This record gives sequence, C-alpha cells and structure tokens, in this order.
Amino acid sequence: MAKQFQWRTNFNLISGGYAGEETGVNPNDTSWHTTDATSGSSTAEYYYRDSYNATNANSSRVVVTVRDDWTASINNRNQLTLTITTTITNIRRDDFRGINNTNPNRNIYIRRYNGGPVIWNVSDPATYAHDLGNNISLGTYTLTLEPGQGATGSSIYYRSVTIGHDNDPVPNDYCDEMAIGIEFKNILPADYRPGKIWDGSTWQSHNRSAGFEKIYTDTSNTREMRTIDGGVGTGNPPSIYNERWLNERLIGNE
Repeated sequence: MAKQFQWRTNFNLISGGYAGEETGVNPNDTSWHTTDATSGSSTAEYYYRDSYNATNANSSRVVVTVRDDWTASINNRNQLTLTITTTITNIRRDDFRGINNTNPNRNIYIRRYNGGPVIWNVSDPATYAHDLGNNISLGTYTLTLEPGQGATGSSIYYRSVTIGHDNDPVPNDYCDEMAIGIEFKNILPADYRPGKIWDGSTWQSHNRSAGFEKIYTDTSNTREMRTIDGGVGTGNPPSIYNERWLNERLIGNE
C-alpha cells in the first residue's frame, strides 16, 4: 500500500472580535483527511463580521477565500516533503445587516505566520459592499515533516483591526485574528528497511529507492521487511542476535 499522510482545512480563531460575533469556515469541515496522493488542492471560505455597536444584527461580513495547491513526496526514511502554493482568490465585504454605515476603517494584515513580514495589507472602509482584493499570491514554500510529526502551522496568518487599536493585545473586541489555510501531518513511523548488500565495490543499504528487503509469506507473495530503533529496539523483526534479539540496524550506503 502506498504511504499515507494527512491534511486538513484549519481555522484557528485567535481573536473573534465582539462577544457572539459570527465566525467560521465553509465548507465546515476541519477534520483530518488521509491520502496517498502526490498532489492536491483545497479551497475554503473563512468569514467574520464587523459591527459598530457589537451586534450581528447591525453588521457586515468579510469573506476570505483561500486556495492551497500542494505536491508531496515521501523518501525512504518516511520524511514527508510538501511544496505549497497559496492564493487568496478573493476578499469581499457583503451581507450588510441593519444600519451599519458609520463603521471606522479596518486595517487588514496578511502574513504567512504570526510575527512574519506583512505580505499584503489594506485600510478598508467598512461601510459598503465591495471586493477588498483578488488573486493575492502568497507564493510557494516547502516544508519537510519528520515521521510522526504533528500539524504544522497554517498557511496564512490573518489580522483585521479597528483603526486606533492596532497595538491592543489579543483577544479583544476590536480585532479579528486567525490562522487559516491548510495543515499537514506525517502519520508514518520512523521505520526503514534494515541491512545491506555488496554490489561488488561497496555495501549498499537496502533502504534505497533501488534497494529492497522482502520475505516470502507463501509460495507466490512477498512482504517488505521494515523495522525501527535498530540495535536498541526489540520485537519488530527482522532481528539479529547479540546476546539478545534486537531489531536490525539501518546500515550501508544510502
């Protein structure tokens, strides 16, 4: 079976503005998805509301549409390498409720991560329906996750704050701040194919793209042999006897 990893749409709300403010993600699915695909794409809408008097009944909505495209590869050590391209395809203000035309401007800042450089920003008049931006490219980045490594940071760090409150600590009533976008998790163990083979000049590890170590399970089928914690661990054959049975080591040239 092909090696698998996990991804999900992340919505980490750091500051949700006023009490009871409507916030969320569409589609409303932030569960982990398991895949062995070498590429993929995810698009989601993240939304929050702005109000002059801190009520949803007198507010407008901001919708941030994010698309993440990615490619993935897994090497012989089960390291997962991902290349991710992020585009904010649209930011819009819509869905006005009540009388909400006296709002002060909102300063919006977009970063890759908290404390990172500002990639895009705008001072937005919050008094009418309009597009704030389209096809905002956040570029491409590459990350490598070790076996068993948990979720990485999200692909976007988004902050919208009422003018005059830029430096207020979060959470507070005047700031909508969230980590959004796609996350990944490497669910593979740190295992390997142990042993080595002589190619006539050097000892080559079995743990190579061209290498293998298999065992017959019956007259027609074989199973790949992998283990972990060589020389220390036990109970995960193939094993070798050295005063006691230990898992075989990762040896040879890779």
